[in-house]
Amino acid sequence: MKIDKKLVFAFIKGNRHLQEDCSGGKKSYITIPSLLVTLLVIFCSFAPVMALESGDCQGCHSDAAMVGATFVVNQTTFDTTAHAEIGCPACHESVGPDHPDDGLAPSKAGCQDCHSDVDHEYAGSGHHDYAGCNDCHNPHQVRGATAVSGHDMNHKCRFCHDNSKVVALHTDWLPQAELHLAKLPCVSCHTAAKDNVITLYIVKRQSGVKISGLEPASYPELQALAKEKPIETLIDGNEDNYISLAELRLFNRNLKSNLYLQGMMTPETVTHDFSLLAN
Repeated sequence: MKIDKKLVFAFIKGNRHLQEDCSGGKKSYITIPSLLVTLLVIFCSFAPVMALESGDCQGCHSDAAMVGATFVVNQTTFDTTAHAEIGCPACHESVGPDHPDDGLAPSKAGCQDCHSDVDHEYAGSGHHDYAGCNDCHNPHQVRGATAVSGHDMNHKCRFCHDNSKVVALHTDWLPQAELHLAKLPCVSCHTAAKDNVITLYIVKRQSGVKISGLEPASYPELQALAKEKPIETLIDGNEDNYISLAELRLFNRNLKSNLYLQGMMTPETVTHDFSLLAN
């Protein structure tokens, strides 16, 4: 329950009623029958507050016809993120049961409210003056480093850094520059990233492009190939939740719809101290 107005405490002392206004500190004495010896607590008015949950938000925000494409949140994608554990109200706490009819703009938490250490580190980097958190991270789609393909990491970089120019700059000192840039996330070298692992994912080749033309296959494409079975069975043929070398070889030999299995070295730990290398 939420108290909208002043909370007044009434104390009985003999035949005198001490009324104290908690917000102003003023006191006045009112004569009342001495038989009243009960402590009176007077609430001027009450307004019930309904706590919203993420499911309430998805009732509208999963439908572009209701909220527009800009404000649609894919629930399947959001449910796999760390932010789903704290829910929509954690970042949009001002949204109440009367939204959007109340005409109030939803509040938005700042990333620094929870990620102050990252914010401090990023503030000292050269990127800070050119890109904010949301330019690289969609809060409704964020995942850990090993849950994101290196291709998608580099795709974020290419919003600002033209790939052909980046390759040309690296060719001056890096052998097989195009191959390196296609097989390594930029953050592997341009941050203090560490604990690299090999991440495997299914890619498709763009026609006429050899190295940098590989890009991850989409979920609908993979689901169409798997048909009624889980997508994992495209590689895990015996469905034992273990991918053997034999199954990897079989997938690569039986290429389906121009799909390939690609490995990329990605860091488990990513930092935000972006810097240039002195070469």
